[in-house]
Amino acid sequence: MESFLRRCLVAGILFLSPLLVHSEYLPEPEIKWAFTLPEAGTIFGRSLRKGNGVVVSNDSSRIFVTADDGSFHIIRPDSSEDEYISYIPTPLQGTFTECQSSVALHENPNTQYAVYAVMDIPLEYTGGLQEVTSRIIAVNLDGSMRWTVLVEGSVAGSPVISKDGSKVFVSCNTDTGGLVKVIEDNLENGGSNVLVDLFSATRTAPFTPVTIREVSPGVEHVYVAESSDDGFALEGNVFFIDEALEFRVFSVWERSAVHRPTVSSDGQS
Repeated sequence: MESFLRRCLVAGILFLSPLLVHSEYLPEPEIKWAFTLPEAGTIFGRSLRKGNGVVVSNDSSRIFVTADDGSFHIIRPDSSEDEYISYIPTPLQGTFTECQSSVALHENPNTQYAVYAVMDIPLEYTGGLQEVTSRIIAVNLDGSMRWTVLVEGSVAGSPVISKDGSKVFVSCNTDTGGLVKVIEDNLENGGSNVLVDLFSATRTAPFTPVTIREVSPGVEHVYVAESSDDGFALEGNVFFIDEALEFRVFSVWERSAVHRPTVSSDGQS
């Protein structure tokens, strides 16, 4: 029996040998440059944590960073640390500012700005979302504030921007469930305007962050999913917002979501 098993093992190795591929580790990456955010590097200092992000401009000349204290930074890799740009939102009275958002970046010849979200949490916070407010902050690429919108509840993830830069979509959660806010970028009329709040008919479940997808030339849809009980809820709807800003059911799943929807290039799945 032992010799039979040995022969089977040898035969298996010979059969699989053409499929074996030699591999090795890639060379250790070379560090081109490094940058330390001011006030970082201590236990209670500024840092990048869950949800924060690093986004590179289309021409790779600038890097956009959000930090956990709500600060926003623009770094030029070819410049010294003294030449970088930052925007630090003013804390609201009786709150501390926290950021779990990355950056959404819009760049075209006529309109260039970045947008992200911060939460304003009461100093005596007891755990209810009704106590929390959030701010959606748009920043010009010179570091000046473009506009800010105060919303109820906590923002889920990061905002997204339409391809033409005219609208910002962001998912917000309150004790009564999730909703998607649609904000118009319009400097001619005061900077911004909340166009509409979109939510399901029942509005009982919180939402994931939103995803935006160009489903056909010039047509974009925004997707969001219900996210209850860390994904263990027995039902979870996926919704989409069409070009007319209509809130529609995309599909119904047997489980709730734990992450923003990932959508195919044609928006069909």
